[in-house]
Amino acid sequence: MNYFRRLDHSLVHMDFALYWDTPSPYFAEIEAAGAKARVLPPVSRTAEHIRECRRILREGAYDIIHNNSLLITYPMMLCAEESVPVRILHSHSTRLGENPWKEKRNKLFLPMLQRTATDFAACSSPAGKAMFGERPFSLVPNVVDTEKYRFQPLRRAEVRARMNAGGKYVIGTVGRTAEPKNPFFAMEVFLRVAQQDPDAEYWWIGSGPLDGPLRTCIAQLGLSGRVRLLGSREDVPDLYQAMDCLFMPSRFEGVACACLEAQTAGLPCVASAAASADAACTDLVEAVSLSEGPGVWAGRLLSKKNLDIDRRVYARQMAESPFSDKQAGEFLAGLYRKMLDAK
Repeated sequence: MNYFRRLDHSLVHMDFALYWDTPSPYFAEIEAAGAKARVLPPVSRTAEHIRECRRILREGAYDIIHNNSLLITYPMMLCAEESVPVRILHSHSTRLGENPWKEKRNKLFLPMLQRTATDFAACSSPAGKAMFGERPFSLVPNVVDTEKYRFQPLRRAEVRARMNAGGKYVIGTVGRTAEPKNPFFAMEVFLRVAQQDPDAEYWWIGSGPLDGPLRTCIAQLGLSGRVRLLGSREDVPDLYQAMDCLFMPSRFEGVACACLEAQTAGLPCVASAAASADAACTDLVEAVSLSEGPGVWAGRLLSKKNLDIDRRVYARQMAESPFSDKQAGEFLAGLYRKMLDAK
């Protein structure tokens, strides 16, 4: 969406095909730009799924398919059959699946996808090498809207009042409640933080398959009054304003978008090496090994309390980084043209 927002839609028309009909404000935004967002039938209804994919491809007469999912192979296979000239396979992670079963399944289908694709892209070098090995690929970095996330002191005060944060030390995580984000370890860490700091509160922003088990874990640890599961939100930029520290103990990432957004908001970050490796653009990010125990992680989180930093300067630093969205539209349009011209 960050790239889509920066495209010149008179030069590049981009439609979306989705696997799930999840409520999102993006639908209205996409349609307002003159584009379409279609939800594909479930792949379990294979014949219907394939028919709809073919219909979309023939109706749109697309020059390019940009595949950002390893989940299903049908659209890429059909694009080859329908002679779509450019078929991009894009890697967003250093792992092929968020759990061992999905990783095995995707590893099985990956050679077929690689043969079907005409071009490869990745959000980082490690993500590209994980999926494509020695094959050449284009770097398409995750980008952040630096104006949207820049720190605003008055906005922080307003949001903290609305969230009843008062004088609390707010630690936050932004991401799906899924195994790659390491939520159960995160709760073990915060338990130790809470034991040492009565003002500490933890917000988890995002939902996913582990919502239920995570609620159970929080209750069992006695943290129900200290942890807020906020679910999927449309006001994430505001919540960054209100936080005091971002906590990202991810098992693996491609490039951690939340870490980029948090730095733009001038927010100190305590992150695993997987989350910080390609996303650390400023001095705000401290990497901690996942081999360290919860106590070490808790100590690093507590060390970020009451830091004397000017959060306002970091949006400018991020605007000058490779992750700025300022030239994202021109970059992506240029990449697409280069790939088309090579065919």
